[in-house]
Amino acid sequence: MNNPPVYERIPNSVQEALNHVSDNDFAIAMSNLVYAREAMIGFDALNEPERVVFCLDKLEQEINNGGFEQYFHNLSGNIATATPSALRAMGASQVASIVEKALEVFPNSQPPKDQAQREKQMASWGPEEEDILENLDKAFLAYPEPLAKLERGYVQKHEKFFLVPHGAGQSVRDI
Repeated sequence: MNNPPVYERIPNSVQEALNHVSDNDFAIAMSNLVYAREAMIGFDALNEPERVVFCLDKLEQEINNGGFEQYFHNLSGNIATATPSALRAMGASQVASIVEKALEVFPNSQPPKDQAQREKQMASWGPEEEDILENLDKAFLAYPEPLAKLERGYVQKHEKFFLVPHGAGQSVRDI
């Protein structure tokens, strides 16, 4: 049986992820590793370094796919308030500030953890909030900081904290 490609495979170790020369392949491997752990135990049970990587990955996936509006609309909005501190932990203070500005469209900068409540608040947004988020999408997508390099450095410093989930070496589809 052939090994699944990097974008579909849970690495056997953090070192395996770190061995990827391509920052993109590294980020995908780390994503697969922490997503598999999160799927098994939930976000709150992840340790701090795993949560940092998970927050970054959720943010990048959603913003690159549909902007902050999609980020808040989807389940990623449940962890939005944890994301700025996660970004700062890896040295991405400029991106953390962008996320904090996006959070300000919610009362007290606190999106509801309940997705239905969050969607209800979002449905009341007008052109002002949409313009704010569109400008912040552009600011994020300009990548003011090298997120993959910062993630790699963070993972290297905290390597021992990344636990290998059950199903390592298998396809992400098998978990």
